[in-house]
Amino acid sequence: MSSQTTKKIISLVAGAAALAGLAGAGIAGTHTANAEPQQYKAPLFGFGSDTTQDVVNALGGFANGKTYTPLVTSEATGYKQLVNFDATIPGEADATKRECIATKLGSPLILRPNGSGEGQKVLSRQAGGVWYTGLTVTAAITAASCNSSRNIAGLVDFARSSSSVSNAVGTDITALPFGVDALTFAYSKPKTSSDSVCGTGAEACHDAVDTLTKAELTTLYTNGVLVKNNTVIVPCGIQTSSGTYKTWYGKTGNTSSQEGIGTAFCNGIGNGSRLQENHGPELKAKADALLTTTNAICDGVAGDPAVSCKDVQVVVGFAASAWVSKSNGLSSPAPGTGVSLGLAGGKTFVTYTAGNAVGSKWSPNTDGFNDTNWNRNVYNMVLSANLDNSTGDAAIIEMFKGSTSLMCGSAAQAIVNSFGFLSLGNDASTGCGNSTTKGGLVANNG
Repeated sequence: MSSQTTKKIISLVAGAAALAGLAGAGIAGTHTANAEPQQYKAPLFGFGSDTTQDVVNALGGFANGKTYTPLVTSEATGYKQLVNFDATIPGEADATKRECIATKLGSPLILRPNGSGEGQKVLSRQAGGVWYTGLTVTAAITAASCNSSRNIAGLVDFARSSSSVSNAVGTDITALPFGVDALTFAYSKPKTSSDSVCGTGAEACHDAVDTLTKAELTTLYTNGVLVKNNTVIVPCGIQTSSGTYKTWYGKTGNTSSQEGIGTAFCNGIGNGSRLQENHGPELKAKADALLTTTNAICDGVAGDPAVSCKDVQVVVGFAASAWVSKSNGLSSPAPGTGVSLGLAGGKTFVTYTAGNAVGSKWSPNTDGFNDTNWNRNVYNMVLSANLDNSTGDAAIIEMFKGSTSLMCGSAAQAIVNSFGFLSLGNDASTGCGNSTTKGGLVANNG
């Protein structure tokens, strides 16, 4: 890197702290300013997936209290850096809360997009239309001061997504993959007098069911309950704007309608909501709620007198990459005590190595990650027009497109791997940064 480039990057970083303070004031309430992305002079703004937010934060220079060397485009393309907004409020324990944020300084406050689906929707508004109109209005959205339409043209450059394009008809959006993830299930069994203590780290919850076949998962999400080893297993739902939600019910062999019916019981207990994706503490809270809920789903289930209503367990789809990064302290929140990662299809998805240094004890296991029944690509999505080599956005091309992009370079991929993803390789059609997957714009109510 030239000395001129180094000085330019230092200048950007040095000026960012004051700008970040302005960005945080009146936007994130009581949350610290540095919990939101720093407002660089030459940003590429991104929203969307919970699963990939922290790795993209790291590629922008900062994630979960740790600094990284940021990706910065060349002098010729304006020294652009990633400004990446989390899917949920940074530092907020209640992931169902919604709030107003500003992207560029002085821009209108908008409702924070949560998940891959909303990321694609807000990116789609760059080609026309307004954000918010048509969204399913919840109490949390109604409480936000920005609960009305906003013209956001020019405020979003890319969308993070843990699933492919939402609208398969059209070519307006291109999905550029940068890593491989895998999905399995996490589970939590509430502690009763007959249970052993659930541990953390390499230990699993004793007496819980840790392996489910694909056929068992299909039945579970179709019927809303499954009895195995004298344990009543209840499935929980993931918030529906999540790419993990969409991919998981496909992996289990279900439809969205079946998933909605099958998870209705769990969704209704505790806080009465679906779970934020990859959120262990929320799953544990659902398990605990089973012990204080009149549990008609358990009483006399399957007519089996050997089944006790105390022998219950909740499960939810969970990204193996998130388990790795959260357990290693690179992302938050940690899965927590009483939550373990299961073996979908009998596959092993993560490896725990006690002798490794803190921050690297957990790693992806190729047994699960290489299985097409459970793996998936993760993407950064941009408007296809910006990828035209003649008329597009040169900074976006340099950052995201092709195996020679910054996102696919060795420095970036080392960070991607540390967050629990595997690399895709450099094949022009299937490798990192390939631009073969395209889709149409997504309506706010799509």
